[in-house]
Amino acid sequence: MIRRPPRSTPLYSSAASDVYKRQDEPRPRSGLIRTYYDNSRVVNAKTVEVTTKFPSGAFLAFLSTDYNKILPKHHLETGIDLKLSDNALGSGPYKLVNEDRDVGYEFVKNDDYFKEGRPHWDGMKAFIIKDKGAVIAAFKARQVLLPNAATNMKVADVVQLGIDEADQGKVYWAPGSLYGMHINTNVAPFDNAKVRLAIQLAIHRQPIIKLISSGKALLGGPFPPNFWFAATEEELAQSPGFRELNGEKHPEDIARARELLAEAGYPDGFEPAVTARSVGDYVAVAEILVAQLESFLNIKAHVKVMESTAGKAAFRSGDYELGMGAGGAIIPDPDAVIGGLYAKSASANVSDWEHPRLTEISELQTRELDQDKRRDLLLEAADILMLEDTQWVGIFWKVEGKYVDNSIQNYNAPGSAASELKFEHTWCDPAC
Repeated sequence: MIRRPPRSTPLYSSAASDVYKRQDEPRPRSGLIRTYYDNSRVVNAKTVEVTTKFPSGAFLAFLSTDYNKILPKHHLETGIDLKLSDNALGSGPYKLVNEDRDVGYEFVKNDDYFKEGRPHWDGMKAFIIKDKGAVIAAFKARQVLLPNAATNMKVADVVQLGIDEADQGKVYWAPGSLYGMHINTNVAPFDNAKVRLAIQLAIHRQPIIKLISSGKALLGGPFPPNFWFAATEEELAQSPGFRELNGEKHPEDIARARELLAEAGYPDGFEPAVTARSVGDYVAVAEILVAQLESFLNIKAHVKVMESTAGKAAFRSGDYELGMGAGGAIIPDPDAVIGGLYAKSASANVSDWEHPRLTEISELQTRELDQDKRRDLLLEAADILMLEDTQWVGIFWKVEGKYVDNSIQNYNAPGSAASELKFEHTWCDPAC
């Protein structure tokens, strides 16, 4: 979606901008920069000097994401709706030339792209196909060659497509978000930390992973397993709440969870609702969780299915008890995970829960330049979330499968949907 203003139009403000300090407007994802940002000043037409509150390697990584965009000040001040494609501005590799809502989009090469020699394609056509059967058929017929952000295919569908079309295409795997369950800490009985911890300990994650992701997903620890700042999956599989005994939920975790419920005053359980938006795997996971909660804790929950927009509104307004969700990290750094899931202002922390020591650790680790010391702090944070208290019960770290035709060259599975939208480095061999 690229429309450049005339070259004579100034693309910068002569005054310093402190937009990231403002609390009166939401800054989804890009607002995470507030942690580091102190002030900025314009040096010249192409240079802005930013002063951070403390040294941080995560600041530049956050700044480089696609969620942070530079737009001309004079354009923004007109008050136009930037959500409309006709008003979109950018400097990417392709220009939007045709939009047929609910049908598809067409892009052409941006000949004025700032990277010489790119993009390689003259243009692209994107099709909106909601039925997964139609998506699979389109891939098999080579009517489409690669996916965009979402295809509505389950992991098992992608695995099977890769098997069926092994001579024609390949499946690329990339880490995704953490599937989990919101706990509304502002309503009884979930305002009791013992109830929250009981649920955290009682969930049997392995069968959910097997059923929902064909075994591809990773255990839903507080941080993505196997990263430098987190436990390995093997270590996590030995931890309370995540461990098994002979392929079954570990009986010591069930016993401890029942003790906690009894101590909280609910030895016979209760009957909550689990809100699940009717997208992705939310409803399917919720149904499994309901069965587990009743089996292990005598909590007779029921699934409350809501349309996606209505479900999000219910979470924002606090009109829920338990709720399915997903969140993760837009960069591979613990600041992104904490800022997205566990901080008091995190987007996934819809009940505004806070643990004082966790807040303290967050402040310490983001300033810590010694990686080993930083890791020790983060492992302590993980222990708090697994063994003391949490408002978010992690179930599994999703793994995204992308089926791509063999004619597509230099494709790299993205870590997030936003980083996949450029296609500036891909080409076709033979010609598409």
